[in-house]
Amino acid sequence: MIDEDLRLIFEAEQEAKKKVEAARQEASDLLEEAKKEAEKIKENYSSSTQLKIKKILEDYQRNAEADARKILESARQQQEAMEKEARGRFSDAVRLIFEAVLGRTHV
Repeated sequence: MIDEDLRLIFEAEQEAKKKVEAARQEASDLLEEAKKEAEKIKENYSSSTQLKIKKILEDYQRNAEADARKILESARQQQEAMEKEARGRFSDAVRLIFEAVLGRTHV
């Protein structure tokens, strides 16, 4: 039972790490895509239009960066919650081991 709890804790930790990394990668990909799109649009328009486009692109990039920050913050919060849960499970496992050891020494 203790081994199972420890395995579940380990799996939860690994899953949290995967989710955080996936969120980071998604945020990075979104930001990179926004930058590429901004560069493409900048190259295709005249200078007078470029000023208007530049503002739109800056807004788009700011929004993409804000979205990326939100994704990273959400991933961080998920990781913290999963780590807290894992610590709780680990504490439970330690308590079970402690009780099992005490139970054997008092018998």
